[in-house]
Amino acid sequence: MGQVDDLLQWIDSKLQSPTSLKVNRILSECPLSSSPTFHTNDILENPNIEPGIHLQLKPNYVAQVEESKKFGADAFMSSENTHKFLAMLLDLISRPTEASARTWVDAFLYRASAMMPADRKMVINLEYRISPVTVQTDSGHDVVLVRFTDYKIIVAPPDIA
Repeated sequence: MGQVDDLLQWIDSKLQSPTSLKVNRILSECPLSSSPTFHTNDILENPNIEPGIHLQLKPNYVAQVEESKKFGADAFMSSENTHKFLAMLLDLISRPTEASARTWVDAFLYRASAMMPADRKMVINLEYRISPVTVQTDSGHDVVLVRFTDYKIIVAPPDIA
């Protein structure tokens, strides 16, 4: 449990830390930042980020956890094996990065795929490319926006997926 507490403490520190340096770095790398109509200060002064509600456990969470353990119990990523895998990640990864976060996301997606009912199959596309879009700025310059989505998940009947 100490490892989970350490992870939660690390996540909490990231949530509480100021992000203005990160936002400045991202905005300085943005191709639109050289456009005269793109105002970095406006975004930094009013990022439109508001705190949400706090998550709380449902009164019957113990029964729900026990029920969820039954889904995919005979699969490689059973509840028990997923727990072991996440514990291994805590010991194995020396410092949290975006790349190491993907290992956690992958683990949860593998567990979700193991929990699929027999009439459904999950397909995961990694780094799905979104078609480029050309946008014209107010100054008349064309800017091509290209984007990748890290994960695209499709759940469908097995004969389609």
